[in-house]
Amino acid sequence: MLFTLGISCIIALLVALRLTRRHVSPFPLLPGPRPLPFLGNALQLDTKRPWLTYTAWEKTYGKIFRSRVFGIDMIIINSEIIAQELLEKRSANYSDRPALRTNELAGITFNTVMLPYGETLRQHRKIFHQVLRADVSISYHEIYSRHANELVIDLLGATRDSLQHHTEAFVPISRMPL
Repeated sequence: MLFTLGISCIIALLVALRLTRRHVSPFPLLPGPRPLPFLGNALQLDTKRPWLTYTAWEKTYGKIFRSRVFGIDMIIINSEIIAQELLEKRSANYSDRPALRTNELAGITFNTVMLPYGETLRQHRKIFHQVLRADVSISYHEIYSRHANELVIDLLGATRDSLQHHTEAFVPISRMPL
């Protein structure tokens, strides 16, 4: 009885999933390998070297194809020229992010990763570029050296119990405001 109920629930779940996954789109889907239910193409991917799998799929499905892994649809672009055309020259078309109500409720709409494409995102990127450029990062060397020297001096005088405290105190300097 319990076994029959379990099988019935699994079948009902699969049917419900199948019905909810059907979406009518005016555009045809990109070609790609046929995904398995739930897993998608996860079992077909070489986890250590996925680019080899993508290269093999390119011969069958073309330079741009889709793949699904654990319910997440991915678009694979296997051409540098196409990638530059789509992601650099037409970046305004593809750079937007979904607006999530949970971000507003949590008060994290300012987070750069979650910003929609627009002026605020451009300002954030400009600030990051100014602070993280290679020529600017050289100026941080003195700060890091000073803190590293302080850590060495603290570790030389540390007891076995306080070693973790000293190393934990050193880690956040990479996040310190300058």
